Order: sequence, then C-alpha cells, then structure tokens
Amino acid sequence: MKAALINQYGNENSFSLELDVPEPAPTNNQVKIQVKSAGVNPLDYRIRNGELKFFIPSKFPMILGNDAAGIVTEVGCNVKSFQVGDRVFGLLDANEFPSRRGFSKPGCYAEFAVTREDTLAIIPDNIDFTEAAATPLAALTAYQTLHNKTTLSPGQSLLINGASGGVGTFAVQIAKAMGLKVTAVCSTKNSELLLSLGADNCIDYKTMQLENLSGRFDAIYDVVANQSYSNLKHLLNPNGCYLSNVATGSTIMSGIVNKILSPFGAHRRNFHAWVMSNGEDLKSIARLIEKKQITPIVSQVIPLENVSTAHKLIQSGHTTGKLVLGIEKSMP
Repeated sequence: MKAALINQYGNENSFSLELDVPEPAPTNNQVKIQVKSAGVNPLDYRIRNGELKFFIPSKFPMILGNDAAGIVTEVGCNVKSFQVGDRVFGLLDANEFPSRRGFSKPGCYAEFAVTREDTLAIIPDNIDFTEAAATPLAALTAYQTLHNKTTLSPGQSLLINGASGGVGTFAVQIAKAMGLKVTAVCSTKNSELLLSLGADNCIDYKTMQLENLSGRFDAIYDVVANQSYSNLKHLLNPNGCYLSNVATGSTIMSGIVNKILSPFGAHRRNFHAWVMSNGEDLKSIARLIEKKQITPIVSQVIPLENVSTAHKLIQSGHTTGKLVLGIEKSMP
C-alpha cells in the first residue's frame, strides 16, 4: 500500500512516500479501513519532531495520523458494530488496548489503517469523506472539554480564544448547540465565518488585548493555549472556569491543590483537557452533524504526496478550520 513514513524525528521534510508498505492486519477487536481522507493536526507534527517521544513509543518507520475517514474492508472476530462496506470515521488508535498514557497510536497517512472498534462511528449521510476526516480529533477535543470539564447551562457565556482553527470552529458550534452565548477571538478576516457558525460576538486579537476586556464570562476556553489563567482570571464570573488544551504547571498544580482543599469548599477554576478517542462521543457529534448543528470547516485538501506542505501549513498556526490529506481521489 501507499503510505507516508518517517524514519526518524525531524522537520516537515522528513517524510518518505513509499508504495509497497505492508498492509496492517486487524486483531480480534479491530477494524481495517481503506482510508479515503486523513485529517492533519498539530498533534501530528509534535509527534514527527519528537516533542512527544516520551509519551508515544518511537518505532520506526512510523506512519503518522489519527484522523481518518474511509470504508471498512475487514473486521476482527469480536467486532459487532461494524461490517465490511460501512463508511466510518474516527480518532484512530492502532493499539489493541487503550494506552495507559492516553495517547493513541497513529497510522492513517496510508491507504489502509487499523483501529479498535470502540474508536469509530458511522459517517453521517450529509457529509463526505473529506469533511468526515476533518472532524474526529478537533470535534472530540471541543466536545469533551465543554461537556466533561464544565457545568455550563443554556444562556451562560463562553469566550473562545483561537476560535477560527480546527478545534475552535467546532467549539463555537458545539457551544451554540448547548445554548451558550459565544464570544469568539479571531482575526478580522475570519469573523464573518465565525458569525455564520453562530458566534454572538467576535474580538480581533490584533487590535484588542484579551486582558483588557471589560466583559465577564462563565468560562474561557483557550484553544490555542497562548494565554494563562493568571492573565485572564479577572474576566471570569465568581464560579467561572478557565480551560486550556495544553497542560501547564498552573493547571497541574491547580488539580493537586483542589484535591487538598475541596473538602473545605474550594472550587477548582483552572483546567486542561486532553482528548480521548471515544466512539460514543463521536456518535453524539455525528448526530449534531446530521441535524446541521455542526458543519466541519475544511480549508484545504492536499494530496498525500504533498504531506510535507500540509505539515508546514499546520505548523504556521494560522490555518482556518482543518487541513485534510486526500489519500484516494475517488469519492462516494
């Protein structure tokens, strides 16, 4: 099969496109997928450059990529929910069992990939493979953060910093589906898009320093993690919380201190969220897509042969929505 490999950690030019890579075989609880499209995420380049080498085993050659959409071609003997021919998408994990460290094993920058049954969901009929591949990691990140790390209820307010990226565009839409009032932080050129996705208000980070805002929010979701709780806590309502996609010393210490002080009525306000592959959560997201409450935003489709270009773009930190690799040209 065709696959983009890395043989060592390095920059975006480290990829080698190979045409005769052995196809993976599914174990009892796994599904084999013919990959049609694969999402590109910041997680991918952090694995590629060795930033996460202490968390994800470095067995080379390595095939990157966790976001995939495609067609089931084979199922393990214990798989009950899927059959050959199903259109599926998911935050894939080639590990036979979930990692205790919480990291998925990549492998979908290739024509075929395997993943556990519990990581997948059926693709909604109203989106194609490209849109489906743009969804899992980013949408799950936003969905799990807003549903599991907060107790927000309809009518409450949320500030999203970094609202125009992959996670941010999903966060805006999921927040609106929850009935929240959303203020999106983005550049002026992306404000029209975010307003069309449901944002109630947009703030241009180039002309307004967030710490100088006069408003108050029930939660702040720092998607791009370029702020901190200490810088923005004055913008929170008394029971408000600050959420970040990146673990920091502050969020880790907050968890430790809260465990000690919670018996005395302490209320934790500073969290980080880490996405977990979860087919059930993805099914909930699929239902929102079917209802047109969520629309995946794809900025560009890049052939697998040009994966280095995709990584250069995602590293810039200025992409709108999601980048997707086209593994196979044919679409349903």
